[in-house]
Amino acid sequence: MIPVSEKGLQAHHSQRIETETEMSFLFGSKKPKEPETSGFMGDTSPEQDAVAAQFKEWIIATGIADLEKLHFDDHDILRFCRARKFVLADIQLMFSNFVEWRQREQVDTIMTDFHFTEHEAVFQVHPMFYHGVDKLGRPVFCDLLGRVNVDDLFSVTTEERLMRHHIQDYETTMKLRFPSCSALAGKHISQSLSIVNLNGGTVAIANKQTFGMTKIAAQIG
Repeated sequence: MIPVSEKGLQAHHSQRIETETEMSFLFGSKKPKEPETSGFMGDTSPEQDAVAAQFKEWIIATGIADLEKLHFDDHDILRFCRARKFVLADIQLMFSNFVEWRQREQVDTIMTDFHFTEHEAVFQVHPMFYHGVDKLGRPVFCDLLGRVNVDDLFSVTTEERLMRHHIQDYETTMKLRFPSCSALAGKHISQSLSIVNLNGGTVAIANKQTFGMTKIAAQIG
């Protein structure tokens, strides 16, 4: 066995520290990354909480919207924050556009003022309906898209009225279905499960119909 002097050990230790310091300088430290947060209620960072608070204070201070009238709570505040990656200026712009759209489409009164009298005729050519809840407590929306005939559909309604019907239905979901599902599940429910059944339609027809229906839905969402 080769003896090692104390001075030799100290020199080796000093050289190792210098090497590690140089490597850290060149390639950066290897500190573990902070776990990323989802931005959902109960899983936010202090920075995200601060942005959400500023956004909510801005709404109240400017009077741009009545949160109680919108049925908005902190879950909805975070929904807008997540949509714009917690960048306050972008969130404010998105919310301003949202409020302008609601005013333009008269969404605040659409649940009582709009009457979709052709509902039964539309249902015969494009069946869409809610049916119970899934295992997570979310309302289940069924769309039998494969049975749609676009020509028949727009012989009994118009694109404008169909869009207003979808707006009305979405508002009903926000203000009635989600609160009811939340009460039933004992937790906050703010999402639905959509099942699109293409059975009965060809790929070409489905693509055409899907594009048209998606275009209408996209203008609402």
